[in-house]
Amino acid sequence: DVLEGVCEGILAATAHSRVTVSLYDESTSTLTVAASRGASAVPAGLAVTLDRLSPGALSLVEDRRPGLVDYDALKVDERGFGSVTHGRLAFDVPLFYEERFIGLLAVDDPAERREFTVDEMRLLTGAGAQATIAIENARLYEEQARRRRRIEALHGVTEVALENLDVHAAAAAVVKYLIEHGHLDLAGVWLAEGDALWLSASAGYTNSYVERFSRLEQSESHEVARVFKSGSPMVVENVRSEDRGVRETYAN
Repeated sequence: DVLEGVCEGILAATAHSRVTVSLYDESTSTLTVAASRGASAVPAGLAVTLDRLSPGALSLVEDRRPGLVDYDALKVDERGFGSVTHGRLAFDVPLFYEERFIGLLAVDDPAERREFTVDEMRLLTGAGAQATIAIENARLYEEQARRRRRIEALHGVTEVALENLDVHAAAAAVVKYLIEHGHLDLAGVWLAEGDALWLSASAGYTNSYVERFSRLEQSESHEVARVFKSGSPMVVENVRSEDRGVRETYAN
């Protein structure tokens, strides 16, 4: 992992004992630990919202600049995430790519206070730039891989549908294929019959959703009816469980 390599490189080049890189999710305002190395490494997957950062760490993000965060100078209830990681003095580097906040590089010494030299702070600022490039490259690679998977899935859907002469069997086969090969959580096929749309096959939806939307009038405002009337694809953002009977919150 590239980020783990960045962490290991910083540990080897400085006198400090822990390096942590967290990635930012703008949709939830959450920083999630992606890589951590050294003494008392922070568990990967540990997440914190921006409002849980200490005032000093948050101001660095807002000002888009690297700097020191002195947890010893803060009251316990002001230390935020630092109280979880037992930090005392840290050097934080907010990571920005094309004006977009994407993560945070933090170097410290858990339960120990070690000062940072000017050379170390310059080195860590440069390491933050390397981490930014690594994160963006990984994101682009995953985006391309996801696009390839979707294209392959769409080709497979066509083949599966053509193999089934019965329309309902074809709908069930398409849903099954999308879930298994399209890496999707939800899939449904509605079929037009008269003035109504009937849910012929689905996967991932709750029973309450299926019961509520198994039959739709083409005049309804439900997104499926709107897509059918327009004849065009539609992106439905921020689908919430209380609105759609979906098990979790899905974006896009």
